[in-house]
Amino acid sequence: MPHIILEHSANIVEKPDFTSLFKKLHDTMMTFGVFALDDLKSRAYSSDNYFIADGKEHHAFVHVEVGILSGRSLEMREKLSEQLIGVLQDAFRDSLHERHCIVSLEVRELDRSTYRKVVNAHVSSSGM
Repeated sequence: MPHIILEHSANIVEKPDFTSLFKKLHDTMMTFGVFALDDLKSRAYSSDNYFIADGKEHHAFVHVEVGILSGRSLEMREKLSEQLIGVLQDAFRDSLHERHCIVSLEVRELDRSTYRKVVNAHVSSSGM
């Protein structure tokens, strides 16, 4: 936990370096002091099958869902969403200018009482 899931229409202008983008998103999340770097997981999906508005080619989308464990304040979640959407605006600047592109982000709470994970305790990002 947290999970960052980015989905975009295949017609975005950028050819993103997702490793770099995910690092920026992770770095932003780490500034809040409530997430562990080893727990951050991100992935991206390109959607070839989509229909936006009237179906014309110039419509595009980028949507990010950030799932975090419940219990964080609304104020913290609002600040998190504002900072992350800023990273996305920068990353998809060309699509926002050259297409009718909608960039959206949702911070969702995952219920602590039902969320489960299994972790290999002998492996971490530090290699230990």
